[in-house]
This record gives sequence, C-alpha cells and structure tokens, in this order.
Amino acid sequence: MASSPEHLQALIDALSSYCALLHMEISVPKTKVLTVSPVPVPTVAFSCNSHPVEQVTTFKYLGLHFNQSGCLGACLAIWLSSVGMHSPRVAAANRARLDLQRLYDHYLRTICDLLPSTPHRILLLELGLLPLQVLW
Repeated sequence: MASSPEHLQALIDALSSYCALLHMEISVPKTKVLTVSPVPVPTVAFSCNSHPVEQVTTFKYLGLHFNQSGCLGACLAIWLSSVGMHSPRVAAANRARLDLQRLYDHYLRTICDLLPSTPHRILLLELGLLPLQVLW
C-alpha cells in the first residue's frame, strides 16, 4: 500500500531490486495495481523491470473482492442479484454480507496495523474512504 503514485513506484522498484539480490524475478503479468479512492483519480503508468503493470478496477485477494471504492458493496450487489430475491436466500445473503464485512474490516485493520479497538471511522479515514473534513 502506498499513499501516492510516486511512493508505489518506489515500492515496486525496491521490491524488484530486493528480488534481484535473491536471484528471483517478479511475475509482471500477475502483478496488478488497484487504486482505492472515493473519487476518480487520473490513471498513472506503473512499471516493473521496464514492463508496464496492469491497472485494474477490481481485484480478488484471498477470496475477498476489492474495488476502487474500497467497499464490498458493489461486488456484493452483483452476487445478491444472482441468488434471486427469495426471502430465505436473501436472509442468508444478508448474513453472509455481514460476515464478509466483518472479515473485510478485520483484514483491513490487520494490513493497516490498527488495533481491534480502533473505531470503524478511523479505519475508513486511514483508507481515504472518508474525507478528513468530516471530523474537523
């Protein structure tokens, strides 16, 4: 995770240099960039070992679907529409949505190194999903 395009490119370059020291190589076709932002951002070209890195709008990692908004809502809406609107299935889907949201929050807290006691609002601020002026 990086806070700017320049920071991300520096991280990619550092990883590439470290891998070269270990005689390893990054698989560029498997490498993707997902920009998480509540507002549209301009596309920036990233490279790894002089090869362009693909930018995506959604990404599946460890079974979790991430999108540019950082929210599971869009992916869950697609899944909910596929299961139909019969009440037992919708109830099960809602329970699954809550379970997934808890798992997603736990995962985000882990990668952001936030304590479980950290308020959900702070988690959203860390990821840029809430503007800072909300708290000012």
